[in-house]
Amino acid sequence: MTTFLTLLRRTAIALGAIAALTVTSEANAQAGTITLTNGSSCQYTSMTVNPTGAVDVQCDTGTPPPAGPGTFSVIGNVSNLSTGLANSGTAFQVRRVGGSAGAVNVSYSVSGVCVAVGAGTLSFADASALSQSVQVSTGGTTGDCTVTIVVDAPGLSGAASTLTKTIPVSAPVAGCPVNDTPVLTLPSSGSASAAKLLPSGGIASYRLPPTASNSGQFKLSETTVSFPVAPWYYEISISRCKGVIDEEQTGPGCYVQSQNVKLLTKIWMRAVSTRYPSQTAMDNANICFTPGATWQNGTTVVAGTQDYFINIRYTYSLCSSGAQCGWVPQWVKYTY
Repeated sequence: MTTFLTLLRRTAIALGAIAALTVTSEANAQAGTITLTNGSSCQYTSMTVNPTGAVDVQCDTGTPPPAGPGTFSVIGNVSNLSTGLANSGTAFQVRRVGGSAGAVNVSYSVSGVCVAVGAGTLSFADASALSQSVQVSTGGTTGDCTVTIVVDAPGLSGAASTLTKTIPVSAPVAGCPVNDTPVLTLPSSGSASAAKLLPSGGIASYRLPPTASNSGQFKLSETTVSFPVAPWYYEISISRCKGVIDEEQTGPGCYVQSQNVKLLTKIWMRAVSTRYPSQTAMDNANICFTPGATWQNGTTVVAGTQDYFINIRYTYSLCSSGAQCGWVPQWVKYTY
């Protein structure tokens, strides 16, 4: 809120000054617009005459920006880096929210099995709340990659001035191409994830969820916000390799494609059964065999000896609404 003071003398000159005020609504406590002799104007919320003879006009300048420097946090925009990449690109971002007053410098350091690519300082200008990136390059060792930030101004949550974020760095799987496809996590059985939108031909990769039974079923649903225009088709591939759609690499039981999303389901089994005693039997039934996959024993997740990924590709000509089309993923437990 800004206060304009117009000094009024109790003379004929003062009467002229008052006459120069143009008020587009009644000069009372209701809001209106006032134009002063200097040409400035404002939306006012109150107008009073104080004992000195001055007219106080309270102007509404709109919602002020959030006060204070804001709070800072570290987020990771990828969930899996690979030792096979000389530079895995941006691995972390520093976010400023809840205020943007004042210039703030944020210094950062990187430790673990990766090193920083950059100067080690991020500068946030006054009134700027744009997130800034910290790039890292990976070495040749698996482990954790950690970034630590130190903020030179108050405003962090609590009394802390230092925050850290860690993401895993994994060795590439033998026989799998190295890529930067982010690994997504599916919610619990029977729960639908948020819609995933991608450019045509883009690939999304979900980690195969642990199931207490010996098998599970993955399926897709169309989004309610962005539909494709024909021709289009979906592909699903369950593979040891993230971000890979390859029927020959996965086998016939681990790959499916269809133009009808209602027919697009894929069942996997982590162990043989009486009904399906071999991988050949599963291939013939269009079931994907995932031996050594992580599974769940009651409430305990038991790490497997082999990671598996559900890779999805959506190829289309264009979308009826929006720039990108997508899907909603879901999975349920099965017992075979």
